Amino acid sequence: MQDKIQPENSQQQAQNEQQPVQKKPKASQPKGGIIAKQRPIVRDSKPTIQAKHSPIVKDRKPTIQAKQRPVSKGAQNGKAKETFKLGKNENTCLEEQSEESTIKGDTTYIDSLKARIDQLIRRNNERIERDQRTIANLEARGRDETRAARRARARITRNETQNVGLSKVLDEIKVLENSTQTYNITTGNDAGNEGNSGAATFNFQTGAVDIKLGSNLSGNEALAIFAHELKHAYQFEIGELSFVQGDRGGAASLHDLVDELAGYERSRLLELPTRASTNTLDEVKNSRYSNGTPGPYTNLPMESQSTQTSFALRKFSATDYVLTDDDKAFLQAYVNAIKEAIRIKGVTYQPNN
Repeated sequence: MQDKIQPENSQQQAQNEQQPVQKKPKASQPKGGIIAKQRPIVRDSKPTIQAKHSPIVKDRKPTIQAKQRPVSKGAQNGKAKETFKLGKNENTCLEEQSEESTIKGDTTYIDSLKARIDQLIRRNNERIERDQRTIANLEARGRDETRAARRARARITRNETQNVGLSKVLDEIKVLENSTQTYNITTGNDAGNEGNSGAATFNFQTGAVDIKLGSNLSGNEALAIFAHELKHAYQFEIGELSFVQGDRGGAASLHDLVDELAGYERSRLLELPTRASTNTLDEVKNSRYSNGTPGPYTNLPMESQSTQTSFALRKFSATDYVLTDDDKAFLQAYVNAIKEAIRIKGVTYQPNN
């Protein structure tokens, strides 16, 4: 999956090395693969989903200072700087690791992402309160059905809807922090050749999911790409995404256009730089490199692929199904055959051959 983001003429190397889901195209290129690069275009997220009640607690305090930047500038001598290393897993099924957070490496990015979310929620709550006062004043004057009142209610709905989405991002981060799977954030990677791309990959030697950010990324552009790739990490955690081992042209069995669109939508929700031409499944599928050649998403399925929809895996993914020893043996044989890492019911299965 990751590192599937590459022009048609490039080829991956070596099995049993880190498997990139996708490499991102250049800044002028459309994003590609599970790791598509995001162009520094700031867009305002304006959700249209209706939501009448906001479950958000107001006046949340930011987790870091506003001045803190999430970026570690370039790698020295052109080499990737890895901020965390793991010992090789002896077991192919990765069970309990530790009670501490399993998000490792450059966790500054996690802090910055949480701070961004807190900032947006506080801003939205202030806007909601202002519009509520406006509506109350209009109602007191018998003008609650005027255009001004309707616009104020529409703004409240948009801000409440965005707050719901932002709270879900915090929930996803908490799931990753409490997982038995290690998620390793590294910076200074030049997997995209220019150092301005990102990737989410499975390290088949350490058993960690590596979230990589290029050496030339900084500020909100870096945070946008990190948010995109962290979404892919969460998709792996819940069985919506798998990582392929070796060179198979970027075709992991659980990789689809729905996964990629969700990554771009995550950046838009956070009002961070993203591509304007990736708002629908068709736009993602038909994205192209700057030289006009088709991007890396062309052959991805439109329909969502997951352990819940896979004919071979859906039985094991059922909420009330309890895996037996024979089931676990089958799952190990399955990933050995397809050469992919897949997570089911809180356990990661990766090839042992």
